[in-house]
Amino acid sequence: MQDLRNVVCEKRTYSGVPNTHEHPFVQLLFPLEGSMEIQTKKFSKEIDEDVIVLIPSSCMHTYYAHKRNEILVVDIPGYFIDLPDIGSGIYLEMNESWKAIRFLLLEEILTNDSHSKMIYHIVRLIAEKIRSSSILPSIEYVHNHFSESLEIEKLASIENLHPVYYTQWFKKRTGKSPVAYIQEVRLKEAKKLLTETDLSITNISLQIGYNQLSSFSRLFYKYEGQSPRIYRYRTSQKN
Repeated sequence: MQDLRNVVCEKRTYSGVPNTHEHPFVQLLFPLEGSMEIQTKKFSKEIDEDVIVLIPSSCMHTYYAHKRNEILVVDIPGYFIDLPDIGSGIYLEMNESWKAIRFLLLEEILTNDSHSKMIYHIVRLIAEKIRSSSILPSIEYVHNHFSESLEIEKLASIENLHPVYYTQWFKKRTGKSPVAYIQEVRLKEAKKLLTETDLSITNISLQIGYNQLSSFSRLFYKYEGQSPRIYRYRTSQKN
């Protein structure tokens, strides 16, 4: 077993001052409270408790936070574990299994320290999970380009598949069609913009890839059972 003291697992907070750097280790970020902005060559995203970000070694990235935040950070030396090629970083939705991993990490640094053997085993679990996850290049493309026109032909070409076969293949891998997946990504971003910004409904529609406000409104009502305007009003009343 390699030197455990080269693995760091700790809570950190980040300021609103942009900081751009790279480091010789892989970094995994679990937001616990608030949010922060992460930018790489491939994406720019505000991450919160619903998202995990993995930054590979030697990847130039910029980070800052405009809100109060607390982030669980795991620094993993490149030699320590064989992680897959993740290019300029990836971000993953926080599902139940990732929540369990986050809980184990928090419990371990609370009861022991960041260099315990258990941390080592959790890190190995993390790497195996990333290797076995269905991180499809076309899904990554959707998350990075949801504001643009997304054609099945384009997504299929990213996976080197025929468009007809791609739709079936995608549904087997994700449990939903490419169209439904794209709609859910756009809807989630729309809900965030509705609750966290003062942008007009029309502007939000454009930002998530709908040039026609009526198309956005129909999508929103289909999933939420109410109009974007009513959703914004009701959400504001709860806060």
